[in-house]
Amino acid sequence: MDLLHYYHTHIIPNIKSNLLVMIHIIDLNSYENSHLLFNVSMLKVWLTITESPITVYVQESHWKQLQSYFTSSELSRLSHSPTYNQKKSTSGLSKAISIVSKAYNDLFTFRRILQRAHRGSQDVIFLCTAHSISLLLLHYLKNSYPGVPVISTLHGEVEFIYFAQNKWEINTGNLYKRIFKIEPPRLFYLFLNKISKKQLIKDRYVSESQSIEIDHPYIYNHAEITRTELNRGRLTIAHVGSMGIRKSAHLLYELAEKSQQLIKNNLVEFWNIGPIEENVLPYKSQLVKDFTSSDGKSYIPRTLFDEKLRLIDYAVFFYNNEQFMFRASGAVHDVINFNRPIIVLKHPYFDYLFTEAGNIGFVCKDLTEMVILIERLVSREPELVEQYEQQCNNIIAYKKRNDIPFVALDFKNQMAAII
Repeated sequence: MDLLHYYHTHIIPNIKSNLLVMIHIIDLNSYENSHLLFNVSMLKVWLTITESPITVYVQESHWKQLQSYFTSSELSRLSHSPTYNQKKSTSGLSKAISIVSKAYNDLFTFRRILQRAHRGSQDVIFLCTAHSISLLLLHYLKNSYPGVPVISTLHGEVEFIYFAQNKWEINTGNLYKRIFKIEPPRLFYLFLNKISKKQLIKDRYVSESQSIEIDHPYIYNHAEITRTELNRGRLTIAHVGSMGIRKSAHLLYELAEKSQQLIKNNLVEFWNIGPIEENVLPYKSQLVKDFTSSDGKSYIPRTLFDEKLRLIDYAVFFYNNEQFMFRASGAVHDVINFNRPIIVLKHPYFDYLFTEAGNIGFVCKDLTEMVILIERLVSREPELVEQYEQQCNNIIAYKKRNDIPFVALDFKNQMAAII
């Protein structure tokens, strides 16, 4: 029996909850299309595991983007409660005032939702994302509502506890240390990968009884079965997603520099599919093709992003061991969605991913080994070329095993054990 058919006929009916509660889902940071696919995916998870009504607290501009990803039947189970729409400020004094104002408005929003949930017998609050200062205020406020279960999603800023490169990151890391010291009753944390929880437990920032860990949910397109043989012409290797120093993404330009003879001979082409952060602009080179606007920093339209991603042979990522231990990279899942193998530096997350998915690309110990690998791929060494179809097929199989209903079941089972 096909795996997708099996979970629609066997798994989904068995994981729906009959509890007549209200689910309150909050995102106080996102606007327009920021965090869009994660929020869509988590809403799909909740729609899968419960038949309870769901209220979504997000900005109006974000809600408009979210709606297009749901069927009319799904939308009938979602109601929208608009949150405060605050404009961003960049200058010194106005930025400080903006931060204070946002914290105040977020505190008011948290209090309103906690009061509403407190009146329900079994309501649950799920927090997608909020500013670290707002999280601190939530932890203090939660002590006044001990009976209301709150699940707070942890994102990459937790990384700054261990690895901070500037004053803002140091301050944010210290804020999270303070947040974790406050232990209000029935407040739980959701981790979006299965490698980071054990580190925070080991260092006593969180406890096992507070923690849920799932693979990053993603709405995979199972109809997206692109070619599974290696392109016979010039190879295209792309970095996917935003380029920032925190991802060591500037190494793409160094990789291109070390491979420039192959580029000149039209044997390989390096692409950047995503915006370029300010700290990477000094490294920018004509050896790498990108699809951003003239300033290089703007997000590219999703249609163009998908169009280019379909055309590549491999995606490349450069995370080092100090980075992305606590982050879930949506870009990696974008690549998986299009069934493209990856070339990466050795990293605990990719160790985990390759263990779960099998051979889905190549893991290199350093940039030098990556350059040698690309030279071998360009030379069409049979040992490497013959792996391409298997790598693509392993990705296709992994997508089926990690679709929304399976992540939802994992999430529900862990919730039931601790809440």
